[in-house]
Amino acid sequence: MEYKLDRLLQAAKLEKEGDWNKMLDFCKAWVEVEPLNCIAWQGIGDSYRKLAQPENAIPAYKKGIEVAPPQPVEFLGRTLSSAPIWYQLGHAFCDLNQLDKATDAFKEATRIEPGEACSWNDLGVVCRARNDYSGAFDAFKQAVTLDPSNINSLKNLEAMRSGPGCLNSFPRFISGLR
Repeated sequence: MEYKLDRLLQAAKLEKEGDWNKMLDFCKAWVEVEPLNCIAWQGIGDSYRKLAQPENAIPAYKKGIEVAPPQPVEFLGRTLSSAPIWYQLGHAFCDLNQLDKATDAFKEATRIEPGEACSWNDLGVVCRARNDYSGAFDAFKQAVTLDPSNINSLKNLEAMRSGPGCLNSFPRFISGLR
């Protein structure tokens, strides 16, 4: 797998600028010369999502997952894996209200990189939307355990205390965090 640093830098610049049409064109050209580059495929998917075209993002994310390393590897001082692509695929499915598929995608992201609190939090959000309150509680609890400073996860876990699907084990978990 060969990655060109200049392409990575250009993609990061376009993403920061928020010009999603340029980013899409750039990443499409990128996969023409590097078809096994999962970052380029994710760039296509991310661009389509930002352009409100999640139905076009899904095939790009699936291709990115197909060519990504199956397990995390070190790359330029960061971890490279398919987990972030699964995470974005989950959001694309959410955009289309395909919550069962979103759940599966978020679960896969947490399986590959179990230390990512955001994946656990968003899995909890989807579980709650599907009325799987036990699954939501467990996912939020894991997110808070991994990152107790994440305000979204804390708010989501707090919401499980009152409201639909509130769980009796909530007070015991919260007291364990103190």
